[in-house]
Amino acid sequence: MKKKISGVIVVEGAMDIAFLSNFIDSEFVSVNGSAVDENVVNYLQSLPSSTLIYLLLDPDSPGEKIRHSLHQQLNHYTDVFVPKAQAIKGKKVGVAESNKQTILDAFAQSVEVHQKHNEPTISMQDLVFLQLTGSENATVRRRQVEQHFHLGFTNTKTLLKRLNQRQITLQQMMEVLS
Repeated sequence: MKKKISGVIVVEGAMDIAFLSNFIDSEFVSVNGSAVDENVVNYLQSLPSSTLIYLLLDPDSPGEKIRHSLHQQLNHYTDVFVPKAQAIKGKKVGVAESNKQTILDAFAQSVEVHQKHNEPTISMQDLVFLQLTGSENATVRRRQVEQHFHLGFTNTKTLLKRLNQRQITLQQMMEVLS
C-alpha cells in the first residue's frame, strides 16, 4: 500500500519520480536537473500557500544548489533531507539511490518544519559554545548534528537557519553532542 502525502513533491528528475511512485501517492514535479525549468518554478509559485511543497533533492552539491535556488524563488516550502550515506549506490548519489524506509523517515522529520515557524531558538553564539563553528573538530560535530536531525549537508550559516526552522533547542543539541 502506498503512503499518501498531500501536496507536491519536488524532485530533480524522472528517475526520482519513478522510484518514489512505487511507494508514495502524491503529485510529483521534476525540476529537470540543475537547469531548473522556469515553467516549473512558475507552477510552484502559483500554488496556494495551503498547498504543501516538499523539496526532496539529491544530497549532493547540485542538489543543494537547486534547493538554494528554489528557496530564493518560493514563498512557502518544506525541506526534506535524505542522508547522503543512505543515498549512494556505486558512484551515484541521489534520492533514487536510497530506499523506501530512508525516504519515509525523511518525510517524517520534515513535517515539523512546516508546522513550526516561531522565534529562533539557537544563536551563532550557541554554535560557537557547542564547538560547531570556529573549532578544530567543528565539521565533524556539525555532521553529527546534521545526521541526527536530518538537516542535510550544511555550513555554519545554513545549519543555524535549519536548526531554527525546526525549533531545535540548545538542550536538544547538547544531548546529541554529549
